[in-house]
Amino acid sequence: MLTAAGGWLRAREIERRGPLAPPDQKLDFDAWYYYVSAGQALLEGRGLTPAYNERDPPPVYLVPPPLQALFTAAVYAVRGAFDPAALVWTQLGLSLLAGGLVYWLLARWHGVAAALCGVAIWMLYPEFIFWVATPMTEANYLVLLLLALALLAAWCDRRATGWALAAAAALGIANLQRPNGLGWGLAVAAFALWRLRGDERRWLQATIFAAAPFLVLLPWLARNVLVTGDPVLVSSNGGVLLYAVNHPGYDPLVWPDYGVYPAAEWHAQPILDRFNSAEFDGRRTYYQLSKLYAREVRAYVLAEPLHFLRNYVIKLWQRFALVPRVLAEVDPWLGERTAALLYHGLTLLGLAGLIGRRREWRNPRHVLLAISFGWFAAFAALMHWLGSGRMTITLRLFLMLFAAVFLGACLNGLTQKLASRPSR
Repeated sequence: MLTAAGGWLRAREIERRGPLAPPDQKLDFDAWYYYVSAGQALLEGRGLTPAYNERDPPPVYLVPPPLQALFTAAVYAVRGAFDPAALVWTQLGLSLLAGGLVYWLLARWHGVAAALCGVAIWMLYPEFIFWVATPMTEANYLVLLLLALALLAAWCDRRATGWALAAAAALGIANLQRPNGLGWGLAVAAFALWRLRGDERRWLQATIFAAAPFLVLLPWLARNVLVTGDPVLVSSNGGVLLYAVNHPGYDPLVWPDYGVYPAAEWHAQPILDRFNSAEFDGRRTYYQLSKLYAREVRAYVLAEPLHFLRNYVIKLWQRFALVPRVLAEVDPWLGERTAALLYHGLTLLGLAGLIGRRREWRNPRHVLLAISFGWFAAFAALMHWLGSGRMTITLRLFLMLFAAVFLGACLNGLTQKLASRPSR
């Protein structure tokens, strides 16, 4: 029943958003210029080239993450036509199947009550519904994260090297969809050293988690070197995004939302002047521009560490306190007040489940999930502003799992209390 409700709500959102077509009609600008067009170009024999790089006049050459474009090409190849609507309907199917991963993960660790609560949140929470109807990276990235977490759960229980390889490979594949988890494997490697203390396989499996996710990226790295001349690991705009929310003139209390953040506030003219000079003739790519911006970020952190830390703490707080605009855009029935109630409710329930009872922190599974959540929260505060909610949706996934644990424990406690009452 939960799956049917989730499918109906996702289908309703897809229909509400209307037919998908190139950007002069109703396909989101980012979706078309960075992902959908690249998949279409691949099928046309022009390589994985997004329309962004074919505009007139030619822009700075950008390399986006490849996996969503490959997903687009695969769906189009099966469909036998360039049909963007097929992308979101396929995402809907994957999202429903991922409900099984939610159930399996929570039932294995915390019982049926927690699993049912988790599936309910996954199927009904508006942000998870919204992104299914957009052919960008978010919807499929959440599915990949759930797959990686399920494989990590299997490894945590069995501690077998084969499961470590499978989980580490899943982490690497997820990075080809979005690079948010690039350092996640290092955090899991540290956990593995603790989890396998006294086990002769501890260093082998820790090395697998630290190295394998990066090894998965090597074919894409090699392709980028051959095609662009730049050693792009996943995407080529990371330095620009890093600078946007980590420079002396940025105040997250003034500009928490990228949607109203003027580009002039985060474009450094001296960097642009140098980039447009003869020094970069023949290699004017987003990767080279990102390198210049990344150097400015390093200089800023070293010169003004207190300002950097102050902003970082504020951004971390905002990841949980401020409601993304997109949450109130899901279907007309969901107003801003209801959206805020759902957002903060999930946050509070999730944090309650994270803190949990003392015995939860003696459970290695809970520790692994908490470490993973901590990594994504730390990354979100470093790299991303609040914006449309694209950059905080991964945190919602972890909060969903923790909230399900908390609600499941409450339901189990209530059931036991009712069962222990003497019958009249």
